[in-house]
Amino acid sequence: MVHALLRLLAVEPVGGDAQVVGHAELGQHAPALRHDGHAGPLAYLAAQVALGNRGFVIVPLVHPPEPDPDLPPPPGPPPTHVAAAVALIEEGWAAACAAAGTPDHALRLGVVHGQMKVAERDAVMSRFRSGEVDVLVGTTVLEVGVDVPDATVMIILDADRFGIAQLHQLRGRVGRGAHESQCWLVTTPKDVDAPISPRVEALVASTDGFELAEVDLDLRGGGQLLGTRQSGLTDLKFAQLRRDRPLLERAREFADELVDVQGPLHDEVVRLFADADLSAG
Repeated sequence: MVHALLRLLAVEPVGGDAQVVGHAELGQHAPALRHDGHAGPLAYLAAQVALGNRGFVIVPLVHPPEPDPDLPPPPGPPPTHVAAAVALIEEGWAAACAAAGTPDHALRLGVVHGQMKVAERDAVMSRFRSGEVDVLVGTTVLEVGVDVPDATVMIILDADRFGIAQLHQLRGRVGRGAHESQCWLVTTPKDVDAPISPRVEALVASTDGFELAEVDLDLRGGGQLLGTRQSGLTDLKFAQLRRDRPLLERAREFADELVDVQGPLHDEVVRLFADADLSAG
């Protein structure tokens, strides 16, 4: 949804026609909490599982990345993959239960990712919906199409490796029932002095998809208004779409008023297109 809104925000002020047909009310998305370690989120997950609820743990990769022998290793810890997340949860579960003040109950884990066969993935999802699986470890394959009202926890590991649209969609997998829900954004900065990702900060600050789309527009760029590239540097020379939106909307309204006005502008248009064959239009 955020990607679609991003393009709408870039095009609509300068002539694109758009109508908002639906807008989720605030509160339908769980609040996001940024955390630098795993202990706090796992303790909250353990507490929720003890109450009979369920949770997700999302990672950026299915398998560990293969190092490139021609390049130096990137700074910071490697991105978390599915097997590493499973080991992290299993090894830290007893401590998480203790921190949550709950008995060390048995944990039923499931794994879902895009490289699994569809039938196998559907079987795991069915067990999660029925309550046979407490915690589902997966990738962004869980971004859409998952509706489990008893899922109250979303932990996204290496959250700074995801885009705003992905984070917002993933957060939407919890908070779909009557229970209070939370989304934990666990960050792994490459350097101790590295600033917090602005994408993560945006998710913590807002649950509104429209506001997040505008932040995404600022971070990603509006792309080409008259081309196919939908992100990156804009082809506008002076205007900034978000900053100058009120001015652009006024200019558009003024241009609409001039379209059918008889006068020098109309005469110039007639002169320019006097010999053009407009029958195809």
